[in-house]
Amino acid sequence: GIKNAISFDMGGTTAKAGSIVNGEIEITNEYEVGGRTHHGRIIKGSGYPVRFPFIDLAEVSAGGGTIIWLDEAGGLNVGPLSAGADPGPMCYNKGGNLPTLTDANLILGRIGEELLSGDMKLNKELAIKGLEKLGDPIQIAKEAIRLATLEMARAIRLVTVERGLDPSEFALFSFGGAGPQFALGIAEELGIKRVLVPVYPGLFSALSMLLADIKIEIRRAYPKDVDVEFRELEEELRRKMSSIDYFLRYADVRYKGQGWELTVPADGDIRRNFEERHRIAYGFTLPYDIEIVNIRVFAVKRIRKPKIMLKISDNVKVKERKVYFDDWVNAKVFIRETLPIGFRDRGPAIIEEYSATTLVPDGWSFTILPNYFIELMRE
Repeated sequence: GIKNAISFDMGGTTAKAGSIVNGEIEITNEYEVGGRTHHGRIIKGSGYPVRFPFIDLAEVSAGGGTIIWLDEAGGLNVGPLSAGADPGPMCYNKGGNLPTLTDANLILGRIGEELLSGDMKLNKELAIKGLEKLGDPIQIAKEAIRLATLEMARAIRLVTVERGLDPSEFALFSFGGAGPQFALGIAEELGIKRVLVPVYPGLFSALSMLLADIKIEIRRAYPKDVDVEFRELEEELRRKMSSIDYFLRYADVRYKGQGWELTVPADGDIRRNFEERHRIAYGFTLPYDIEIVNIRVFAVKRIRKPKIMLKISDNVKVKERKVYFDDWVNAKVFIRETLPIGFRDRGPAIIEEYSATTLVPDGWSFTILPNYFIELMRE
């Protein structure tokens, strides 16, 4: 039921953001693979261009393993290098000797000294030792998290503000093992008031890949009779796929004389759809003729989706620990697997689970929804 959403996926090395507008996933026809930086559609050239339809994502170097370091002038930097999973952050005690964002979150109490529901022990003393090399460990940790938050907010701006969209009008879906640790800080930076954390956030991308519907695309350049050629493409797809649940029609459209196109849904009035998208992206429309550069059809085969559920214990488990938000506070620490549907509380709080930790600062409340998502709202 949410039509405008931002996806925010933060793992161990990178953070990725994408947008869904009016229920439509944003698609790009070119993506850079192996790029060293990502600054949206304005600046390109750091990777290898692949002319193929992709979900349009902006990626920045910010993850739990992102390294915190000082440059020659003594300025604090976060990334782009990462400690990865092996050896990983210093607190993993696997031989890593460079401090990371995970180490920073650990010494600020934002993650506990046990991860994976107690299966993994973290070494706080090693984290402190690594950050001490850079200065006062608490101050360094605070500033590193602030810089990482700004960098990830930049990724979200690339898929919203750069396209004429106001992120404050979107709900933010946060996942990945580190995503829920940073989501509300990013939301505050962007004026977002609603954040949702799905079930199994650390496994969410992998699970979604397994359950994604199958799509096959076919396209044709410079069609002369759009309706007829759409039907021809659909017939061709029927010959290629034994079973199709539905088709999606799109057109790459531009004003005559323009050097770039916008991909718009081809259902209904194509010109109206194009001008609406053009107004959102660029803030104006023109009284010129349009031309359709390509038409494309996706044949979609639905994959059956199992109902994902959490096994909830009979009693809510809650403890307390000191956590640094804007200052040190006593925060409630909940175990997600013990929170029943409808459970409500407010920050400052931490919600721990097997694959992620959700931070809830003061000024935010949370509710467990019927689908077990955590809904976080700005008060």
